[in-house]
Amino acid sequence: MKTRLIIIFILASISVFSQGFYKREKDPQGKYRNDTISDTCHYSINFTDNAVESGLWRLDRKLKDTYSYPVHGWWWADSDDQAVRLLGLRKEYL
Repeated sequence: MKTRLIIIFILASISVFSQGFYKREKDPQGKYRNDTISDTCHYSINFTDNAVESGLWRLDRKLKDTYSYPVHGWWWADSDDQAVRLLGLRKEYL
């Protein structure tokens, strides 16, 4: 069974992103479901260029070279092409 990957971009195409932290999430808001007919999984890409934090940890652009990635699913990438490779994705234009 082969799975197709569809990436949902909420605000903009990944091509406008550049250096920053990236994270791939499957069905993050629960509004997309695995389509059993076509066996399609939906993903979303989170991006921030400066910092990511929760109550217990923080990733900062200034310290990007000190982390062992992935950190809680987040990766640093110097370009959108590098992010696509790190996240195990491929670009497809519809």
